[in-house]
Amino acid sequence: MALPAKKRLSYTDYLRLEQETGIRHEFLDGEVVAMAGGTLRHARLKTNLTIAVGVALGDGPCQAYDSDAKIRIAESGLSTYHDLSVICGELARDGIDKHAANNPTALFEVLSDGTEAWDRGGKRLHYRKLASLQEYVLIDHREPRIEVYTRAGPDVWEHRVFETGQQARLSSIGIELPVDRLYRNLPEE
Repeated sequence: MALPAKKRLSYTDYLRLEQETGIRHEFLDGEVVAMAGGTLRHARLKTNLTIAVGVALGDGPCQAYDSDAKIRIAESGLSTYHDLSVICGELARDGIDKHAANNPTALFEVLSDGTEAWDRGGKRLHYRKLASLQEYVLIDHREPRIEVYTRAGPDVWEHRVFETGQQARLSSIGIELPVDRLYRNLPEE
């Protein structure tokens, strides 16, 4: 038996769906995928990250936005929710979607079994199309490990890994994140 073809939505229909349901969705090429909830460990790790980045940034020109903030990448057509973003300077709202920003300086994803391949692969490639993006940070949910991709040129990205006892340096936003601090008081999976 053949499955029915998925109906593709226009961006306007996607925005209406989010408004009517109150559920966050990713949008790409007319396909819409609801964002699933995570584990308690994922939630605590994300909270530790948000607190650490927010405190480190203080009242400076760069501000943190949690996972309720949407990022729209007009160059690739992806609209998505990340775990944390940092925007330096004035917030640039997307011209089509007033609830989305399109000028993050740094984006953070806390990996999970269900999203790791997408976060490392396709999503990372979409994010790289953002001219404003200077760093993409992946936080491992299993072990103390932070991976930082830093833009070194138009199409050149440097990859660094920080583990237990180290501080992840994020030069684009001028902060260091102690790896051990992010992973303290985490519940088991």
